[in-house]
Amino acid sequence: MSTDALKALEAWCHYPQVILNAGRCSHPEPNIADEEARNEAIAKLNETDPTVDRFKGLNEDKQVSGMDNWTSKVCGDLQQYNKLGGEGTVSYAVNVISSVRWPGSVTVAKSG
Repeated sequence: MSTDALKALEAWCHYPQVILNAGRCSHPEPNIADEEARNEAIAKLNETDPTVDRFKGLNEDKQVSGMDNWTSKVCGDLQQYNKLGGEGTVSYAVNVISSVRWPGSVTVAKSG
């Protein structure tokens, strides 16, 4: 992807760990011998404390205190240069995606 395409948060995805209300990442398997009762217990757990799809775009994260969780900026040389011996252009700028919620969490991409 180009530097311009990577400016948008929709171009970035992540796979965050979800912590349930019980403090776990997944529901424990109920220790019930009857299969029907076990399935009902699992359904009740999923209804009261649902898990969510973990693979999602950065733009899909919930806002905290009215602020987006991520910022996107482009640093460096924004000029487009012709490729040597080829068609098209290349940019030497660097895309920086940083987390507002977790300061210090930064992802950097250069030339796609």
